[in-house]
Amino acid sequence: MQKLAHCVRLVLPNECPDGPGSRLLLGLTNILMEGLIRGGSIHVAVEADVLRLTAEGEPLQLRPGYVDALTQVGDTEVHARNILPHYLANLAASMHLGIKVSVLNKERIVIETVVKK
Repeated sequence: MQKLAHCVRLVLPNECPDGPGSRLLLGLTNILMEGLIRGGSIHVAVEADVLRLTAEGEPLQLRPGYVDALTQVGDTEVHARNILPHYLANLAASMHLGIKVSVLNKERIVIETVVKK
């Protein structure tokens, strides 16, 4: 059996969202895992109306256009490479949420939901 060179550690809270919230959580986790080329960790926190995912690893880079597709509902052209973040942005909007992406440095990215008023 071949040994995996790189892995991603996922740290989840005891209480995770269900329904559309679980789809949002899984989709955002997938986007962050894709950016952790050499492995790393993703920490998930659920606080009141906020879902926060913090990814750490070196290097950590989201695909071009992902940040725009996640944060700008309806303002980005949909194509095969950005369909998941586009879907997640629309899913969040249907839940009266926005998505905020903070690229803190080349090793750390935070994605969190923001309640729309």
